[in-house]
Amino acid sequence: MGARRHAVLAAQMADAVDACCERDDWTCHICGIRLRHFMEVDHLAGHQPCGVDEIRTICQFCHQLRHLVWAAQRGRLRLIWAPKSSQILLNIMAWQVLLASPTTTGQLIDEELTEAAKSVVKATHRRERILADIIGGTHPVGFIEALRSLKRLKGEKAYIKTVKRLDQYVRFWPVATDRVLNISLPRTADLSHWREGDFHAIPSELLADHQRPPLALRRLVHEHQMRKI
Repeated sequence: MGARRHAVLAAQMADAVDACCERDDWTCHICGIRLRHFMEVDHLAGHQPCGVDEIRTICQFCHQLRHLVWAAQRGRLRLIWAPKSSQILLNIMAWQVLLASPTTTGQLIDEELTEAAKSVVKATHRRERILADIIGGTHPVGFIEALRSLKRLKGEKAYIKTVKRLDQYVRFWPVATDRVLNISLPRTADLSHWREGDFHAIPSELLADHQRPPLALRRLVHEHQMRKI
């Protein structure tokens, strides 16, 4: 489902959406990150008007993986080699990276954590190159289309075998974290939402409301584990 239809659907059931976020305490039902007034809703029983029992609160990073083809087409994801990390862990880490980035005024919350966040993102770029050497490319759309072609040409059994093998080390990383390196991102790749016929960046001021030293990221810094991410 595209962003336009999703936005229209959410507007049609605004009361249920508000009740869902309050019920779930603004906490993603997949990764557990809590960002008040910064969440989306996940439709569990198909994209149609429904009651609060059929939706759950979800963060943008986890939500875009529920719409994988859509997110890949808009450049929101990078493929990386990460055999020792679950996808949920990486999504949590991606939020921690963003919450450790400078505020809109350029003021650092914690210089050590900001440098650690940059190191994490640089590490994902290195791991993207590693994966490219292994599978011959890391374009998410091409990756998905290759899997679809495999299923069509080789059958279900070969498809499942390949997916299980890839699932041992292929992960998705949000491109939005590249903003930590002062890389300019297209609107569709950055933290954004659909409004008035186009993608609009989520105001950095809103993200700044949640900025605080992420404990997990600080622990990684103190344990000198950045090269293992």
